[in-house]
Amino acid sequence: MPASPTSLSPESIAVGRLVFPDYNSSSLADDKTWHKKVYLYVGKHQRLTGEVKKLPKPLAVVRRKLREQGHQRQEQEDELEVVEIVSWKVVFSNRPEPVGEMEDAGPAKMTSIYDEIEIEDMTYDTALQIYHYPCPCGDRFEIGIAELRDGEDIAVCPSCSLMIRVVFEVDDLPKLEDEGDAQLVQQVETPA
Repeated sequence: MPASPTSLSPESIAVGRLVFPDYNSSSLADDKTWHKKVYLYVGKHQRLTGEVKKLPKPLAVVRRKLREQGHQRQEQEDELEVVEIVSWKVVFSNRPEPVGEMEDAGPAKMTSIYDEIEIEDMTYDTALQIYHYPCPCGDRFEIGIAELRDGEDIAVCPSCSLMIRVVFEVDDLPKLEDEGDAQLVQQVETPA
């Protein structure tokens, strides 16, 4: 059994949190349907999806046997001990998915928000009437001024699946220059 995060040795590195969402402790021992979906959460914003597979041949984890002499522990050169037998592996074959911090709240409240960005930190393009912000993929998150005026606060990246929440006040948005602009915006937003 792996060590708990509180009992990690100094040379251990915490990679993430492994979750088996379909596992049910009351299910039969022969029921392996929960092997089809495994999540590895890395940090707050990424999740790998994988599955459990049986190894063709089990592997033994071995270490040199320790011998105690007085208060000092010494490694014996010739003796090995089997620490664990590994029969299963977890395979992650897809790219990491972005997830938000509300992931633990359950599917009803699940979001894929990468970050929250103040509108003052975004760049406004007056010609296109959009706000944009650099995305880690190299492209940029975008949201239109009309969407912001309608109360939408999610900017998306057209190249990847990441989204950010824009923190803003409607009163702080750029004002329409004249009545003609207001009619133009209204015509674009109104479906025919």
